[in-house]
Amino acid sequence: MSENESSRSNNKNIKNKEGDKEKVRELVRAVKQSKRERFFKVVVPFWWFLKVVLFFSVVFLQNEAKVEALQQKYSPIEDRNIREASGLVKSKLNSKSAGKAFWTHNDSGDRARVFAIRVLEKDDDVKSSKKTRVVAEVTILNAGNRDWEDLALWQDHKTNQQKLCAGDIGSYRGEVVIYCFPEPKLSISETYSNVSMPPPKEYLKVPFTEKIRLRYPSNEKHDAETLLVDPHTTQFLIVTKKRVLISQNKCDMWKKKH
Repeated sequence: MSENESSRSNNKNIKNKEGDKEKVRELVRAVKQSKRERFFKVVVPFWWFLKVVLFFSVVFLQNEAKVEALQQKYSPIEDRNIREASGLVKSKLNSKSAGKAFWTHNDSGDRARVFAIRVLEKDDDVKSSKKTRVVAEVTILNAGNRDWEDLALWQDHKTNQQKLCAGDIGSYRGEVVIYCFPEPKLSISETYSNVSMPPPKEYLKVPFTEKIRLRYPSNEKHDAETLLVDPHTTQFLIVTKKRVLISQNKCDMWKKKH
């Protein structure tokens, strides 16, 4: 073999080797590109999925902690007689010495009765396992209950008595009734903080002292939800619902001076 042929053969071998190296580099680049694409297609979405799961887990745990804190602060009402609490008003007569007391009643379908709920103060009876207790059930004698919706406190200036008023104002109708009776003084307000065990629930019966019938103007019919009393004018205020559109509600307020 001549020297020229040997040189050409060596050059050819060198080019073949360089071509093989280029193919290898291209193959390596293709593999890297494939891995990169797989990373962005699989790993990145999975990482974002983990971040979303972690975020909602943290939110859920925070909400759980908030709910637990609220449950520790305010216990649920555990009384089988209160199926659906409707009206609510704070007692002035029974909220002095042993925590706050509230009056409530069931929604429509119950008889004429109200319940007293006692809520312990922060530093009051901290060892008690129940922060909220139904301490009394009061039946209003000879009163009707078509659809009680709300309670209000009314100061009767004629007798200087604090009275509890139940508004039988629900359901679509033209005439509503308000039953008023003196707010009962409960023994719970005096004895609860002085005993280690809570006393039994009180059961009382009281007659109503006022039965106020009201008619809406022009014989209109309304469905009402709220009963208020203006402490300065002693007017009864009834807030009604008036459905104008499916997505829009309008309220009217009717006044009655007693």
